[in-house]
Amino acid sequence: MTNTDVTTEVTAFAQQKGGVGKTTTTFNTGGALAAQGLDVLVVEFDPQLHLTTGLRIPLAPSGPGAANFHQALCGRWTGELGELIVPHSQPAGRLDVIPGSLDLRDHGIREMDATKAREYRLERFLRGVRGIYHHVLIDCQTAATILVENALVAADGVVMPVEAHDSSINALNGMLALIGTVEEELRSKQLDLHGLVVSRLRRPVPKVAQDVLDEYAKLAESLPVLATLALAEAVVAEAWRAARAVEEYAPRSEAAAQYRQLAQVLERKRTQR
Repeated sequence: MTNTDVTTEVTAFAQQKGGVGKTTTTFNTGGALAAQGLDVLVVEFDPQLHLTTGLRIPLAPSGPGAANFHQALCGRWTGELGELIVPHSQPAGRLDVIPGSLDLRDHGIREMDATKAREYRLERFLRGVRGIYHHVLIDCQTAATILVENALVAADGVVMPVEAHDSSINALNGMLALIGTVEEELRSKQLDLHGLVVSRLRRPVPKVAQDVLDEYAKLAESLPVLATLALAEAVVAEAWRAARAVEEYAPRSEAAAQYRQLAQVLERKRTQR
């Protein structure tokens, strides 16, 4: 891979609650960015491997010394970075993926915990793609683990998918507490909190959901709502089933417009660095 010396924005998509659209938001934001002519790398960093399997990308080989992302992070594979990257599409720019492996699923947390300088492994790895891709998007695990800590250390900013539900408020508070700890103990500068993406929102909005949205609105100055995705937007599920970004599958849909809005926020952050 040739260094083209572009400014790279690394964004972690993180939340401590599953089922909030984290993986689809990560991928579809990547699709919206690539449609703008930008080069994007999406990284599978969730041991559940939903990104890799959902896009029907073959799992990377597994086993000691195998050419996969997990082995590279643990220092047991030192080949060419390009061997780990799978091209997905080229809508205008480039949308590539680093897929997961059974090693990440079965041994990721335990083996990363035993690695020297364990919280900085991903940050060091991503130095190899900075200057090549405009955006690197990390699909994080839905838990407070060493993998998530790695993502929060490596990223420039974070997007937090949520639902209009009380459980998402609790998960958000936990996520913000973890970010505070990582900033205090592991980072030299604060993480840029890009904001929230509210997914699976029913319309018309029920009162209980509106109460939660009002709670999010109170955080607007420090944690704005970047996009809202309706539960009724079937094109998100349809595009995912077709292993395509919504921007490509249904560019005139409301969901595509929301992902473009989120992509514009990330691109603005990148160009301001």
